[in-house]
Amino acid sequence: MKVGFCISVFILLFSIFSFAAEPITLENGIEIYLPQNNLEYLEDNSGELTIDDIHSPEYSSQFLMLNQKTPNFGYKSSSIWIRFKIKNTIPEKRSWILEIAYPPLDDVEFYTKDTEGKFIKQSSGEKYKFKQRRIKYRNFAFLLPEALNSNEFYYLKIKTASVVLIPIRIISYEKFINIVNMDQLWVGIYFGATLVVVLYNLFLYISIRDIRYLWYVLFIFVWGISQFIWYGLAFEYFWPNAPKWADMAMPFFYALTSLVTLKFTQEFLETKNYSKLMNSVINIMLVLAGILTVSTLFIPYRQAIQLSDIMAVICASIFIISAFICWKNGFNLGVYYFSAFLVLAIGIAVNVVSSYALIPTGFITRHGVEIGFLLGVILISMGLGKSINILKVEIAEAETIARATKKLIHYFPRTLVYKIITSPEAELPTSARKEITVFFTDLMGFTDLSESHEPEVVKRILNEYLAEMQSIIDQVGATLDKFLGDGLMGYFGALDEFSKNKQAETASIMAIEMQFRLQDLMNKWKNEGISQEIKMRIGIHQDFVTIGNFGSSELMSYTAIGNGVNLASRLEYTCTPGKIQVSKIIYELTKDKFPYEEPQEKQLKGFSQLHFTVELDPEKIRPGKK
Repeated sequence: MKVGFCISVFILLFSIFSFAAEPITLENGIEIYLPQNNLEYLEDNSGELTIDDIHSPEYSSQFLMLNQKTPNFGYKSSSIWIRFKIKNTIPEKRSWILEIAYPPLDDVEFYTKDTEGKFIKQSSGEKYKFKQRRIKYRNFAFLLPEALNSNEFYYLKIKTASVVLIPIRIISYEKFINIVNMDQLWVGIYFGATLVVVLYNLFLYISIRDIRYLWYVLFIFVWGISQFIWYGLAFEYFWPNAPKWADMAMPFFYALTSLVTLKFTQEFLETKNYSKLMNSVINIMLVLAGILTVSTLFIPYRQAIQLSDIMAVICASIFIISAFICWKNGFNLGVYYFSAFLVLAIGIAVNVVSSYALIPTGFITRHGVEIGFLLGVILISMGLGKSINILKVEIAEAETIARATKKLIHYFPRTLVYKIITSPEAELPTSARKEITVFFTDLMGFTDLSESHEPEVVKRILNEYLAEMQSIIDQVGATLDKFLGDGLMGYFGALDEFSKNKQAETASIMAIEMQFRLQDLMNKWKNEGISQEIKMRIGIHQDFVTIGNFGSSELMSYTAIGNGVNLASRLEYTCTPGKIQVSKIIYELTKDKFPYEEPQEKQLKGFSQLHFTVELDPEKIRPGKK
């Protein structure tokens, strides 16, 4: 019986010591140690155990092996205790640092023994003000005792609302200083480059007023702030005395990053034009992201950060899918956006896989997120840069069209030129039979003025008159067909959508305004010493005519032909100077609006039958009653 009991005790003791963690052995030539098989842990569900409780035989036997290079317990409400031993084989005295490179932890306590065997506590974490840290560094760093006792346990207690991720390493003091210096250099380069990109694109937005650049600036800015918080730098430099805000800032800016990136995605990819489905999806996610962003300020940290993480994963999928769909639907710049977020996703994946020790840890794996982000920013900037080049080409084409338009309207009807320019894919208006209102004007007395004045004066007066008449024609929306010496021909209803009544009424109003404007010009010319009296005749008729392109294969003119045009011309020719003569149809459509004189029947040249005509004297119409 005694033999059996002894054997059992021996087996139990053997099993305990066989599975006990090996001490971390410090050796010459090695300055960084990443414990893997050297850590043990205990989960305190009550959260009330003290260091004396944990160190007691009762709980000491409950510690379990932690075979993880980077301990990760996920989200835990309990306290996690970690212990390890250190065996120092280096003869000379050296200072060592215990570093935990995960800034979001709330409460980190490190326990070591003094020379009298009493535990000394060093506290750090986001629940404390930054100035309370003994070593002022973004990560949690604790000094190890100079005299390392291989028989003593060193304890860590972690209590946090964030993920309980505990990347532990032991570093010589000299190496730690070098690492901090290099870290500061990298941080300076990374965030400096981010700031440069923000300022550069902000300048571009101010210069070209492209809304995509504004959202791009906001995207980079909020992403940069999120990274600044993740690095622990925001707590160190921005709000070192505000632990409560430091706790809320991370989920808030994570959610805000999703919100801003969704809007930037929508603007950059032009989802309204290239994928209505993804545009609708993004609109829904914008609402949800907005609600989440505000909610993070009021709900517990753990819920806020978990919801923000879920939102980030969903949004990342939307970014990549939207870019791919828009790219396939013809938006060529989508390839830059797709590649950018694919590179960023790879960088995040490499960082995560590395943290679980599934691949070797190095500079690239450690900074995969930052590298992926910078490469993504470069790719998106290339896409936006290409869009600027496309915009420059479009602006150059628009300026060419504008110059051509300005020249063409000197030789062709303004409405015709605009119709051709604004519908470049459409064919030129073809010949058609249409009911339009045609008008002719001509000056009486201008020939005498031409014979009695110098050519320069005649040219100036004629151009001034024609410019005023064209201005009136353009204002009422008519089409000026051509100048006929000192006369004009034009029409309503060919290139516009005026009704019969609207054509007749507008043509009459236009003719009245022309007569009034000529009187103003006459008064002006008399003040300039030109006494020759000039009066205008105007004829207006509405009829079916043939309107379209006429001419040879090399030179064509868009105009109207037919009896209706000839009748309008004859109405102008037989009109009393200073008055307006209209046909029967114009009279019937407008007789209730204007004080016409008595109708007449006239024999018009080129027509065998008598034609009903009626004149309108503008002098009998008071200005303002038109």
